[in-house]
Amino acid sequence: MSRGFGYPKRNSRKKVMHTSAKYLILKEMALFNTLSENELNMIAHAALYEKVAKNKTIYQAGSKADYVYVIEKGSVKSGNYASDGRLMIKEIYYDGELFGENIF
Repeated sequence: MSRGFGYPKRNSRKKVMHTSAKYLILKEMALFNTLSENELNMIAHAALYEKVAKNKTIYQAGSKADYVYVIEKGSVKSGNYASDGRLMIKEIYYDGELFGENIF
C-alpha cells in the first residue's frame, strides 16, 4: 500500500484530511524543505490525502492526468503493459518523491 498526496480537480471523491495534519506530513518531506510556512500551508490546503492499495492502477496511459502525486510512504511503479500482459517498468518512485508532474 502507498500513501501520498494528489492535487485534484474540484468535486473529487477523495478522503478528506485536516489541513494541519497534511501540513505536518508535508513538512517532514525533503521535497518541501525550501518552502516558507505560508507556501507549505497553501499546498496542504489544496492537497488531498489518499491511501492506495497494492497493485491498484493510479493512472493509465492515454487517460487525462488530473493529479500530481507525492509519496509519503511506499512505492509506485510506472510503466506500460507488454502485449503478453507483463508490466514493463519504466521507473519506481519511493517515499518523498513526486510523479505525475507531466500534467503541467
